[in-house]
Amino acid sequence: MEVKDVEVKFMTLHKENRFVALFAAALVLATSIPYLAGHFLPFQSSRFNGNLLDDGDFNTYFAFMRQAAEGQWLFHNPFTPEPHEPVFFNLEWLVVGKLAAVKGISLEGAFQLERIVSIFVLCFAFNWLSSFLFNTVLMRRLLLTMVMVGGGFGWLLALLGFPPRLPHLFVLDMHGGFHPFFWILFWPHPMVAQIFAILALCFFLRAESSGFRKGYFFAALCCAFSACIRPYDAVYLSAAIALYTLILTVTRQTDRSLSRNALRAVVLMAPAPMMIHYLFVLKIHPVFQCWGAQSIAPPPRPDNLAATLGISTIVLILGLGNFRDFKKKTSPQILMVCCLVSSLILLYCYPIMWFSLQFSSTLLIPVILAGTMKLEGSLISMVRNSKWASLGVAAVLFVNSLTSLWLLGHHTKEIVRGRQRTDANLLAAYSWLDEHSEPGEIVLPSTSYPPGNQIPRYTHNTVFSAYQYTTVDFQKKDEMIWRFFLKETPDAFRYDLLREFRIRYIFLRSLDRIHITYNPDKSPFLKEIFRNNQATIYEFVP
Repeated sequence: MEVKDVEVKFMTLHKENRFVALFAAALVLATSIPYLAGHFLPFQSSRFNGNLLDDGDFNTYFAFMRQAAEGQWLFHNPFTPEPHEPVFFNLEWLVVGKLAAVKGISLEGAFQLERIVSIFVLCFAFNWLSSFLFNTVLMRRLLLTMVMVGGGFGWLLALLGFPPRLPHLFVLDMHGGFHPFFWILFWPHPMVAQIFAILALCFFLRAESSGFRKGYFFAALCCAFSACIRPYDAVYLSAAIALYTLILTVTRQTDRSLSRNALRAVVLMAPAPMMIHYLFVLKIHPVFQCWGAQSIAPPPRPDNLAATLGISTIVLILGLGNFRDFKKKTSPQILMVCCLVSSLILLYCYPIMWFSLQFSSTLLIPVILAGTMKLEGSLISMVRNSKWASLGVAAVLFVNSLTSLWLLGHHTKEIVRGRQRTDANLLAAYSWLDEHSEPGEIVLPSTSYPPGNQIPRYTHNTVFSAYQYTTVDFQKKDEMIWRFFLKETPDAFRYDLLREFRIRYIFLRSLDRIHITYNPDKSPFLKEIFRNNQATIYEFVP
């Protein structure tokens, strides 16, 4: 290759990377608007929670991050009082907690740092993956835009004034994890797992195409990291690579090498130990198994899924004719089809896999890449030769992004109105409890949610009941709390409950006094130790 050709290639790569970096920076700035509004708007009597939705889930995440920040490497479940040994539970929360401790910043600050860095890495990782399938920079830019700010047709329901959950049109792009923009704006958890999944595919394809044998090792490492964060993404990767290996072995004489198949097997088996660990934790562990009850629901009907994916569904339909004759396809094209097939099968394998809905985050990227892999030549030619074609593509990208624009605008408006905040005096009560109690001491909250779900986030204490996916026998314990605060309940029941579960403190939120009839001030074995206008804390004195 001549020096001039090398310089041209370098300049092209530089411009492409600069575009990806600027695109990621624009995403960071846009999606940071609601977070900055929540942090800086002058609501004097409350504090921004640091998340835009699902307080129940995020309180759980932050509680585990807090444990990591306080020096733990394994997690115990602070949302249930049963004694148990800590376990490895999630690499992401461990790293974010350690980051907060090392940098001396709040957990919310570390969460934002994770979100921002992940946006940049996701954009570059996706652009690298698309480079195996598409030769032109313009095509890769169009796909980056389509994937990162895409959505379905939920915006249409919002525009017409309908809720996104109509009985016969359940559109998940407004509140599900199907689209990267949803992860970017709200929920970095699937984004981080998908980053490692995409990098695993890139290293694997690099090894397949260039003989770079170390690529298999890096792909296996990324698969293992993905499993440490969300085992569902690792299951999807293993299924796709296994299907890919089978197709190549059957259709191509040159790809039947035993050594090559052994290297592929190393990649697809790399996450197996962590999958087995999570299977034990989510199905067998006496305390953490309640976590496995999440997302036990049938997948969306095909028409609902089509509405959720929106324009991506049309792209996939247009590209269905390209999913045959594997002998003429490149390795990246075969692998992407395998990713799509694996994701669809796993998504619709309910109830064989009770958690099949968790595979929703693995679907969109292979849908778009597999659907467009044969359209590059004709599409780029039209865009370059016709002004109207360029305008048409721009219009499609704009319509495709309307759900993302709606989500950003709606949740920014919600934050400006004062949503997702916690009263400052309630936080003061949590802070007092954290300072005047020992780690792990058990608290009986006046209701499971809140304050039960919040206490482990803001204190080092364990709660009697908090959340259906984190508390053992949640319904039973929730009923016990309700009975505890009934006036007609005998004191013997309360005393025995506190003794049996080793409860040290009772946390009574002032708002909950509306629906309780029992007055703890008159109890012979409860002593008031803290009070402000939002909460009262009592100590159990046997």
